[in-house]
Amino acid sequence: MMSIGISRTAMRPILSAFRSPFWARYASSQVEPRPSINAVGVVTKYYIPPRFSRYPSFFKHPKLFVQQFLKRAALVGLNTVHVAMITRTKKGAITKARLRFGKWKTRSLEIYVMVNQAFAKRKVDVLSKSVTRWVLDALRERQAKIPEGTLLDWKMVKFNKPPKIVNVQTLPNQDGSVLAVQITYKYMTKQKLTFTKDGKSQSKESDMIEYMTFNVDPYTDEVVLAGSLFESEWTTPVQPPNQIHEGSDMLKSMAHYGDIYRPEPQRVDDNKPKTIEQKTEQ
Repeated sequence: MMSIGISRTAMRPILSAFRSPFWARYASSQVEPRPSINAVGVVTKYYIPPRFSRYPSFFKHPKLFVQQFLKRAALVGLNTVHVAMITRTKKGAITKARLRFGKWKTRSLEIYVMVNQAFAKRKVDVLSKSVTRWVLDALRERQAKIPEGTLLDWKMVKFNKPPKIVNVQTLPNQDGSVLAVQITYKYMTKQKLTFTKDGKSQSKESDMIEYMTFNVDPYTDEVVLAGSLFESEWTTPVQPPNQIHEGSDMLKSMAHYGDIYRPEPQRVDDNKPKTIEQKTEQ
């Protein structure tokens, strides 16, 4: 039977890497203590449905077009399974975790705004309890590259559309319970960034589409920003790989997705639908 999500075996390198410094505060002596959710970044490349404007032409490539819709439907099913896994173990026992998606979304939005404002003000260290170590390290590195004498001001103008959950994943602990929930939101916003140097200011408003992933502790409602993702390519599978990177490769993966200001890479499916369609038929 196909497993759903990331297995305990795949999570073992992450748990062992961060167990000793980060014992959390769960009461029952029968439950294995848990690492802090600040220690775990985005562990793999989750499926993010591409926007409809990036779909292949139905008339030229009907098979690829239909596959994208089927993937969207499959993702809804997988998300539903993961939501059910939050409150129950694999043996069906009810856990102490609770579903508070409204509260988690509100806190995620607060952190999203806080992170952008803190970066613009060069005060990213105040975010230590609101982001993972992977996000914080990346922010510090990018902050250090801001030219001396340059002032930034960031403002959220508006949300063009309400935030939307696009991907839900549960990260298992060694005892089979849920360590954390990773929720990826789609943010469609209008933002204003002002650069000031030598007394001269220049402002720019941009419409942004971002996919931000947050770690959620379903036992305490703690929320931290874990990283960001981009829309998946046409051939990306909906189900994330069961075996994730280990050792230094695993650390590099979490550091990569923790850099939320990295530019979107060139999509391999851009202008290559015919080649991709041939590969999917092999």
